[in-house]
Amino acid sequence: MMTICPICEKNVCIHWPEHWVYRRGPTYYCSDQCMNVAITRSTKLLNSVLFKKRKELIMNNKITLEMKKKAAQIAIDGGNPLPYLKQHGAKNPSATWQYVRKCLEKADPEMYAKLPDRLPKTAGDVMADAKAAADEFFGKCEDMGLLKDKPATVKIDGPIRIETPEGNQVEVIETPEQPKPPRLKFKIKSLETELGTYTAGNKYFEFKSAKDNSDAIEMLLEDFIALANELPAVMEVLGVKQ
Repeated sequence: MMTICPICEKNVCIHWPEHWVYRRGPTYYCSDQCMNVAITRSTKLLNSVLFKKRKELIMNNKITLEMKKKAAQIAIDGGNPLPYLKQHGAKNPSATWQYVRKCLEKADPEMYAKLPDRLPKTAGDVMADAKAAADEFFGKCEDMGLLKDKPATVKIDGPIRIETPEGNQVEVIETPEQPKPPRLKFKIKSLETELGTYTAGNKYFEFKSAKDNSDAIEMLLEDFIALANELPAVMEVLGVKQ
């Protein structure tokens, strides 16, 4: 007997069909691998169907037809049916509402035709949209470099005009601008480290040891620079190592 494996589509010669191991009912497979693939696919399909039926059964037990029509009427009247569905046991009101719409499309097409395409936004939805808009705005400001170091300030040139029914209730307080400290011109002349203190003048350079202030070196600036350049070579000749 010749047949084609339904998984790999390979031609298979079945010598003893009644004793063929890789067989499920009237279907023959070329090997155990292909038969396992078929079994896995069938199991997944069966589980999917059972899950869908179980979900519909649970939904039908929780949300009756009367509740579905009540939720639909709330939406038709301009309200939001999600709080009503949540009050009657729906853990995910948005998903339950979509399920109600599908049921009404089959059970009551006339009422389904009256349903709005979108539900009115709740206070939480409005706050979420406002937060998203604010995040987008400040994100663009940051990309433009407006919020890197300090918050953006608003400068108004020209007179300010205020329109109000009670003009005498408006009080304008002027805040004087703080004087800026004067800029100082300075030059660093001394530097202190754990080894000692270095002082540079216009012509002379001085070093005082931190261990003993009497150990001091004072030379002309150009001579001290020459000493600093020459000292490593001298130490190497004398065999002084770190």
